[in-house]
Amino acid sequence: MQSKTFQMTLEKGLYTKWASALVEKAMEYDSDILIEANHKRIDFKSIMGVLSLGICKDMEIQIEAEGTDETSAIVAIASKITELKLGIEKN
Repeated sequence: MQSKTFQMTLEKGLYTKWASALVEKAMEYDSDILIEANHKRIDFKSIMGVLSLGICKDMEIQIEAEGTDETSAIVAIASKITELKLGIEKN
């Protein structure tokens, strides 16, 4: 299992546009990918699940991937978060 933690920096929270971009990236991989925030763990390939977390500025999230392409998945999702300026990596 691979994981990374981020502190979210986006002012208005993770709304549909950004959540959708991250879910689309996660769907490119075969590994099981979870996102954890507010003490809830959700399938990162579910847009409704991700939106239900209510991710907002300064919130810490953790992304976990487990499977054959887990390392590639974590690296790609981390890169997407950085590229979109949604958060900063904590680990």
